[in-house]
Amino acid sequence: MNIWVMNADGSGAKPLTKLTASQMDCRSPAWSADGTKIAYYSERALDGSDTMSSNPYNIWVINADGSKDSPLTQLTAYAADSLYPQWSPDGTKLAFNSSRALDGSNAANGSEPYTQNVWVMKSDGTSALPITSQTNFSVIRATFVAVAALNIIELAGSLGGMTMVTIAGCNRFDMSQRLRIQFRLRKRD
Repeated sequence: MNIWVMNADGSGAKPLTKLTASQMDCRSPAWSADGTKIAYYSERALDGSDTMSSNPYNIWVINADGSKDSPLTQLTAYAADSLYPQWSPDGTKLAFNSSRALDGSNAANGSEPYTQNVWVMKSDGTSALPITSQTNFSVIRATFVAVAALNIIELAGSLGGMTMVTIAGCNRFDMSQRLRIQFRLRKRD
């Protein structure tokens, strides 16, 4: 699978990624709010070549014109996957799921089945930090939503399977605006 762009009327279709290796793919494309970049995840080689790798899934960003395709996470450890990138409304951060070790090292979180957590990083791939620290539940998917002003970080209780983390004015994450990250937890089997 590759990432393609086209005009709203369906004309002008062109691939941004051009992978041909067997079982190579680019998944869950997410447009930045300003329309200039697309984040996605892929298991491709970190050097960008069209070769199958033994790497876990990593988060990549490509310009909307197909230039500057680069990995933001650069993990190589088995099962340390980074998945489902979502842009913050201002385009300065990405939230994503990851089964990366909670200490940020190039290792998987726990033992099989590996637990996913919500992570946030700057849009250049730096300052990746876990928002959740689950070891028995996996996060289903994270989404940024702009919210009204709050001055604390809070982890709200789970309501109908939905858990909300509100991050507001927190220097640790260098948030320039107040955001809510929504996600669901799934008990590990």
